[in-house]
Amino acid sequence: MLEGIGRSPYSFTPLGITTNMILVGTSLIGTELSRSLLVNSIARRRPNLAIGLTTAFFTVLSLPLAKVSVLQTGIDFIKFTGGLLLPSISENALVSYLAYLGGPLPAMIYRGVLQAFFWFCPFLPDLTWATRALLYSFTPILSLAVIHYVYSKESREHRRKSLDRENDVLSWTAISIISVLLVWFSLGIFPLYPSVILSDSMQPGIKKGDIVLIKKVKDAEREIRLGDIVQFRVEQNYITHRIIEIREIKGVKLYTTKGDANRAPDPELVHPEQVKGKVIYVVPKIGWAALFLKTLVQEMNLKAQN
Repeated sequence: MLEGIGRSPYSFTPLGITTNMILVGTSLIGTELSRSLLVNSIARRRPNLAIGLTTAFFTVLSLPLAKVSVLQTGIDFIKFTGGLLLPSISENALVSYLAYLGGPLPAMIYRGVLQAFFWFCPFLPDLTWATRALLYSFTPILSLAVIHYVYSKESREHRRKSLDRENDVLSWTAISIISVLLVWFSLGIFPLYPSVILSDSMQPGIKKGDIVLIKKVKDAEREIRLGDIVQFRVEQNYITHRIIEIREIKGVKLYTTKGDANRAPDPELVHPEQVKGKVIYVVPKIGWAALFLKTLVQEMNLKAQN
């Protein structure tokens, strides 16, 4: 809903729908029957190993491995990992666990609902790759954790030691994926990113040590309004101040900015291309840890220079 809705790329003619139903249905049934047979044939003695191997096997089958050979830059690798690898691991882990608990039917129901939505809905969410990575990686893992918790609580057939090992595996899987997503979030890969406030120029609303969530701006002239708090770049520094005046000079909108606690506006007008984003939320005080680390690194650098 936040990023927009687009038309589905699939055919919705009677022939197209019939063809897609046959393609999706046969693939789904064959995959889940094979998955259930594989995981349950191994799971008699070591269920954790069975779920892990099945997850890895079907992840490899589902990935377009030809794309691996064309990865050239760091961002290509991040997009491949976040947009394809992690979501595939998460979904296959959940579906393999469902197949272990109840055979092919629960796995077919879960994947069938998703496949039906993506193949036969005329309008689909128009998501960025970063948002897809977040949703498609986190949602299956969260579902897996909930299902495992409910099953573990109700089942009396598993020994305590076995449950503890499974909980450890699930916990570390969830922590690993969430940690990767948090790193991407901090690096500004997503449409929102955090920024630590380093001064008191925006008091009393925003104080030194607060963290602000900033929404990236693609077209500042259309998206920025009078009174918005924006982050903009001046040389190598990023400043977070409020827009108090908008001027139009030679057909270009220029912004006068000012810190709420400052007596005078900033000396230079801000151009639209300098604006990185606008503040949408303030999280008080939790940026003090980052400030402390930054100060510590600066002191260490000074000592090294001396």
